[in-house]
Amino acid sequence: MDKIKDCIISELNEVEKYIKQNVEKVSNISRKNELLDMLYLIDLYEKYNLKRKNIESIITLPNIYTSAAEYRVIDDCESENRQCWQEIEINGTPIRLHSADLIFKMK
Repeated sequence: MDKIKDCIISELNEVEKYIKQNVEKVSNISRKNELLDMLYLIDLYEKYNLKRKNIESIITLPNIYTSAAEYRVIDDCESENRQCWQEIEINGTPIRLHSADLIFKMK
């Protein structure tokens, strides 16, 4: 992966040179943003081990029909009794999802 990142960084450096020289500035700014996006996605790939063999499916949440509604992630504590259910929190903040959010189901 380092070779790919090095290639993108090299291209990024070239694009930044063109931007400083005002050569096709709008086009090169767009290209720079694409390259930065690719580096970001590679970082996610490495951090979360997002390989094809590790992803069972990618789920897009369906539209919610009211603007105030949201999806909540809960631990059902292996019970059908909703009184036992607990909302999942990360760093003290409940996980709230919205339409079009993606969930990666890992194998």
